[in-house]
Formats: sequence, structure tokens, C-alpha cells
Amino acid sequence: MPHLNQSTYQQPNPTLLQSHEIADSRIFEIFPNTFYSPEEFAALQERAKNLGLKVQASEAAERAAVADEAALNATLGNIIATLDTVGATRNSKLISAWSEIEENPAADSLALATQFRPLEDQMALLGDVINVIKEVRLPAARLRKLETRVDSTKDLAEFLCVSTTLSYADTRNKVHASGIPQESIVIDPRTTQLRDAAEKAVKEVTLAEQALNDEKKRQLTRQQTRLAHNLLTRAEVVLQTVKAKD
Repeated sequence: MPHLNQSTYQQPNPTLLQSHEIADSRIFEIFPNTFYSPEEFAALQERAKNLGLKVQASEAAERAAVADEAALNATLGNIIATLDTVGATRNSKLISAWSEIEENPAADSLALATQFRPLEDQMALLGDVINVIKEVRLPAARLRKLETRVDSTKDLAEFLCVSTTLSYADTRNKVHASGIPQESIVIDPRTTQLRDAAEKAVKEVTLAEQALNDEKKRQLTRQQTRLAHNLLTRAEVVLQTVKAKD
């Protein structure tokens, strides 16, 4: 372990980390005589353990949200491909019907129309589903993905801050027990690594929160614009009507 005196040790940024209320202030204001009681140390260990489990859960939720958005995009691609196929079939039958009527004006146009009318109904239905996914499901999935990103970055930042404190506490208690002069600060390299990781993680929280806020603003602006210009799709109107009645 390197021995660093108070003047040469580079202090972490307490304002940055404490702004998220996830830091044990003692790790960011390191004093030579800091000592952690057995009860405090055990509490830190328990907190780190619980936070580790929380990180695992929040990261799993984020992966699930990412997978859900990807699945929706894949579904959208499949439905668009189906719509293209149905549209090609409808166009072929439509052109054939036109030709038949041109060649025989007395042909039963109503009977001919029945050949492609179901295809047009199918296209309308597929179009509705596409609009629901594009304008409702995917925006919600994007928000959910960004929300879980915020949660996972916050949990990780808190876990790393507590882990930093725990690492420092372990070192300080060993120093206390060994009788090393208290005018020196003994910093384990792992503590420094954890501190740096914690500060980086807190910055990631800020970025994740900004990304979420930007997406919320973007979606709100788009929705207001589409409402103002009466651009809501039939599917959206139906969903809003049903929701209003619930």
C-alpha cells in the first residue's frame, strides 16, 4: 500500500458525488484519524451486499427493456414485410380486374371487386398495427429502456460509492490496528480504483437522466405537433377512445 500524506493525496470531488445523496461523506473527506467501529464496518458490508443484489436486479431490468424494444422493432419489420406482400398481391389482382373490365365492360365488376377487397381490409388492419407500434408501443418502450438505464446507473453508482467506503474502512481499521503513524494516510490501490469508478458512475447517472429527459421532451413535442395538425392515426384515436372510457 502506498503511504500518501494529506498534501499530496488527490481528494475526490465531494460535491459531484454528494449531489446524488449516495456517498458516505467520510470517503470524500478523508481524515488521518478516521476509524470505523465493528458495528459500522458490518453495516457497510451488509449495505454493499444488498446494493450488489440491487445492481443485479436493475441491470437485468435494463437488459429486459432493451430486449423488449428490439423485439418490437423486429415485429414491426415482420409486419411491414407482410404488408408489402399483401399489397403486392392486391395490386396484382386489382390490375387483373381492370384489364378484364377493359376487355369486357359487361363483366361483373362487383364480383371482381370481392377478390381484392379482403386484401385491402387486411392491409388496413396491418397498417393499424404498424401505427400502434410506431406511435404508441415503441415510444413507450424507449422511455422504459431509458428509465431502467437511469435506475441501473444510480444503483451502480451507489454500490461503487459504498464499496469505496468499505475498502477505505478496511484499510483504515488495519492501519489503526497496526500502529502506523496517524499523520500518514494509507490508501489501498483498490480504494482509489473504486473511487474513480464511483465518480465515473455518477457522471453516467447524469448522462442517463439527460437522455431520458430529452426523449420525454422529444415525444411530447411530436405528440403536440401531430395533435395540432390532426395527424393522429385511426389506431391512436381508437386507443384513446377506449382509454377515455375505462
